[in-house]
Amino acid sequence: MDIPLSSDALDLSFHPDDEANLIAVGLISGKIQLVDYSPYLAEPSSSRTPASPASKKARSTEDDDARVSRKLYRKVWVSRPSKKSCRGLAFAADGASIYSVSKDKGLYATDTETGKVVQSWQDAHDAAPSRVLPIDDTMVVTGDDDGVVRLWDPRKPGGAGAKPVRSWDHHFDWITDLVYLPDLPVPKPRTAAEAKKSKSQLKKQRKRARQAALERSLHPDSDSDSDSGGEVEVESRSRLIVTSGDGSLSSIDLRSSGPTSFEQSEDQEDELLSITPIRRSQKLVVGTQLGILSLWSPAHGLLDHVDRVPGHPASVDTLVTLDDETVLTGSSDGLVRVVQILPSKLLGVIASHDGLPVERMKRKANTLASIGHSNAVKLTDLTPLLDEEGDEDAPLGITDLPSDSEDDDVDADDDADAPVEPSNPDSDDPNNDDDDDGNDDGNDDDDDEPSPPTKETFFADL
Repeated sequence: MDIPLSSDALDLSFHPDDEANLIAVGLISGKIQLVDYSPYLAEPSSSRTPASPASKKARSTEDDDARVSRKLYRKVWVSRPSKKSCRGLAFAADGASIYSVSKDKGLYATDTETGKVVQSWQDAHDAAPSRVLPIDDTMVVTGDDDGVVRLWDPRKPGGAGAKPVRSWDHHFDWITDLVYLPDLPVPKPRTAAEAKKSKSQLKKQRKRARQAALERSLHPDSDSDSDSGGEVEVESRSRLIVTSGDGSLSSIDLRSSGPTSFEQSEDQEDELLSITPIRRSQKLVVGTQLGILSLWSPAHGLLDHVDRVPGHPASVDTLVTLDDETVLTGSSDGLVRVVQILPSKLLGVIASHDGLPVERMKRKANTLASIGHSNAVKLTDLTPLLDEEGDEDAPLGITDLPSDSEDDDVDADDDADAPVEPSNPDSDDPNNDDDDDGNDDGNDDDDDEPSPPTKETFFADL
């Protein structure tokens, strides 16, 4: 479902409360639009699942016209904190306010109930801010086009000349994404002696964990497991992870300052555009300008990536975690893909923005919201992906995407074009694009050997 907006959208955010079906959208006109999508959730899941696009000759029925005319959303209010474009926004941790950053270099807090600006910080940055991330009631983080990251305390008065709590300037290009991880694993020791010691400690922890589990099974009401439970916990730390257009990733300790408060990776020789954690922050997936997903392991440090997943034909501008093994990628080719990580595999395409770049995506429960270079928000139902009782071999999402070949099939010269593809007489699958891969990839010399497509060719098909 598409929710129309008054102008192009730049960022969006879901209300954190599970009972509040609200989504805020920041527009290029400087406005913030709050939308209630409760009617959309009230519809059956089958009616919200994206269907195959109709051909040019297909005619809409009366039922389709009635369904389109019925609104599945409600606009709550529209506010304009600044006359300049709203470049980023996010709900506060309690959902009572919406923090937004504008091209006029300001930071604003808008009341969720009334839509009125309750607090503002003029000239919060020397350059235009690009991202904002509320951590809790005491911390709000912003990043700008010059690579500067600043920490704000919303309890302190704002206004002109307000000072940030802390500031970091180790990046020199725009801040592309921010994610706060309260349970980031601590890097493993690097020396052989420390590694040997840590392994022995791990064995002892596992033995204590087994003993504690046995005691809990024998004595459910016993409090003896309180001490042992704290000993077997995996050591972790809270960090802000920042990606930048300068090709580096950094980890910032928000509770300290100085040169020891952050760790910066090596130059990846590619713009890092988006980031999302998987496996309870044990792995980080980063989207790049070249369309490669780089995998990072915090347990091995964040100086460099540990693996790469190629395949996207265009840049990966936004990422969302689906589960411990799967992410959703929004690319500049306008497609939202479902990608499995380790082993890496493209599972399907669930949404299309008609060729316009996918700028931002956010997920809440079974609903995915995405925006592109258009004046609309697309809501996609994720129930088929998260349904464990579904058919694992069934295709996900949109299976018949509109393409040039389909448009040609609708024309009158279908019969003239049909004999051009004699190289694949065995294929009866309309989604089989092996011939297209041969035309796109000059190095494909194995067309005569039927083999399952690799992840690179499968990504290129879509």
